[in-house]
Amino acid sequence: MTNNFDLELSFTQKFFILASLIYMIDVNNLHEDYYIQVEIDDERGGIFYIEFKNNKLNVEPYSYNDRHVIIKGKYNSLLKLFSRNETINNCNVYCYGDKFKAEKFFSVLNL
Repeated sequence: MTNNFDLELSFTQKFFILASLIYMIDVNNLHEDYYIQVEIDDERGGIFYIEFKNNKLNVEPYSYNDRHVIIKGKYNSLLKLFSRNETINNCNVYCYGDKFKAEKFFSVLNL
């Protein structure tokens, strides 16, 4: 379900909201590199990526060609996922790519 407020958000606003949630993730249990592309699949959506490399987390608003995993969903579903209010199985988000990298990444979200 989408409310009018969500339709008024630009991709940039959606990106900054999701990125702020992603930066709060405790990545101390990740011990290898992860490249994850996230696709906001709705009006005013777009693509951004999450990179964990050399023990540093980075989130940027563009596509990443050497990605391990793609996470795709509506903004509200991604918001629930990254705010850790729902598991990936319950929030209508799709995940493609390296199953083991995805499982490890989602484990740090405590999902």
